[in-house]
Amino acid sequence: MKSATIVFMLSLVLCTMCVSAKNFHAVAAHTTHSPVASNYTFSEHIAPIIWKHCVSCHRDGEIAPFSLTNYEEVAENALTIAAVTTSRFMPPWKPTQYARYADERGLSDDEIQMLADWAAAGAPQGDPSKTPPLPIFPKGSQLGVPDLVLSMPEEFTVKADFKDEYRNFVIPFSFSSDKNISAVEFRPGNAAVVHHVLMWIDTTGKARKMDAADPLPGYSGFGGAGFDEAIVLPSAWVPGAVPRFFPDKMGVRIPKNADLVMQIHYAPSGSLQKDQSTVNIFYSDDKSIRQIREATINPQNLAGGNSSFLVKAETINRFKGVLDVPYDFSLMSIAPHMHLIGKKAKSYAITPQGDTIKLIAIDDWDFNWQGAYTFKKLIKIPKGAKVYYEAEYDNTANNPLNPNNPPRLMRWGENTTDEMFLCYFFGILYVPGDENISLETSNTTSIIDESFSIPSPEAIISPNPAQHRGILSWNAHKDAYFSIKITDITGAVVQTITNTKFFAAGRHFVELHNDHFTPGMYFVHIYDGSSTQTVIYSVIQ
Repeated sequence: MKSATIVFMLSLVLCTMCVSAKNFHAVAAHTTHSPVASNYTFSEHIAPIIWKHCVSCHRDGEIAPFSLTNYEEVAENALTIAAVTTSRFMPPWKPTQYARYADERGLSDDEIQMLADWAAAGAPQGDPSKTPPLPIFPKGSQLGVPDLVLSMPEEFTVKADFKDEYRNFVIPFSFSSDKNISAVEFRPGNAAVVHHVLMWIDTTGKARKMDAADPLPGYSGFGGAGFDEAIVLPSAWVPGAVPRFFPDKMGVRIPKNADLVMQIHYAPSGSLQKDQSTVNIFYSDDKSIRQIREATINPQNLAGGNSSFLVKAETINRFKGVLDVPYDFSLMSIAPHMHLIGKKAKSYAITPQGDTIKLIAIDDWDFNWQGAYTFKKLIKIPKGAKVYYEAEYDNTANNPLNPNNPPRLMRWGENTTDEMFLCYFFGILYVPGDENISLETSNTTSIIDESFSIPSPEAIISPNPAQHRGILSWNAHKDAYFSIKITDITGAVVQTITNTKFFAAGRHFVELHNDHFTPGMYFVHIYDGSSTQTVIYSVIQ
């Protein structure tokens, strides 16, 4: 790896996912016509799709331009929904099926057709009693009650100068001893201007000194924290990103007396804006954890080095970087990054035996819809493998997204009108069995009934949320003794379903009784002696 400063100066990983109501509706070409017959109703067919794919963003307090939390709201926007889903503008999901990921937001062809037919039929409601309950989204968090909430020390004023601004804010963790972290959840104070966020851990006190030397809140900086010793925190944020707990027994160790360095990219604004964002911290009960690590492919990994990243005018430009893997690595997630004229992105690994491991392919790059993608399971990248990242840029006058007219030579730069060649990889050092660890258990409250969602081979609870009882189903990947326990959001065990009970390999079902539970969020842990599956379980009145 190159120096941390250079790596992080190349780390503009994630960019805006905000879409205005004006732009959103512009995609939907509304037409007026007489309703046609349809067998689909909101209650039984449409609500499950909207709850699963749309409502995490389309609700009060989140980034979408309008809410979709009840029949009236969805029916009012039925033709818009049909248009933007038919065109696959929504929900935003750019990767092809070159590889598969947890929490995929793309709709199936059947779901898209169902939305179109329902809208054309006049958006019939059906029997309201058959409408599944809206998912539960905890106030101030999508993960539950945090153990610690860190806030920017004071408001920051974003100037009305139509310029990008990068600001590093220093917040003490105030830990008296080292602490293991299971999740970090960023919460924007002003979603209108918060573009994306990167975070680091500082154990040197250098960030505090840089903050003190700057008369404004925080200190100016782009890409990195501004010094080599900063430790990347694998919890970047973009609007619409789904927060997740790190996989079981994996996480980040925060040294005592360390500081959080939070770099916020504020988007250009024509009006004076104020922001005071927060970060939710969730502790891990595990005394020892497997540390999450990161690696990067950037212009240093091109055959010609940094100087070879020149995006020539009136040309389709293609670049290919390579990263040598010095040890067995379990890959958790991947995040490619380009700017406005990016067209395609692809990453894969070639093993020493010549086998190809597919990681990601995006054939229709969109600057406005990008992020980090978590795989369904950990992927082993063996020692001696080579990881490749390919990116294509259209710097011609025929590209309507080209910010320059006429096109000009473009180099690496921090501004939106510059370009970048970057791909991030997050994971852990490999141990045997990592390939069987599932990463696709959602950490937000899921749809209430298995029949409403794509079946998963891993652990599922149905219904979820539930009132009196639920059915847990999971895969035993081998003959083993299982312990199944339910904990509350504090980690306290509230119920032991089984304690080292033998289950043969195959799919099993266990009934959960929760009449004595206080309404709220719980975690069901299925442990086979070597790995744990965890499912979030919501109990309602």
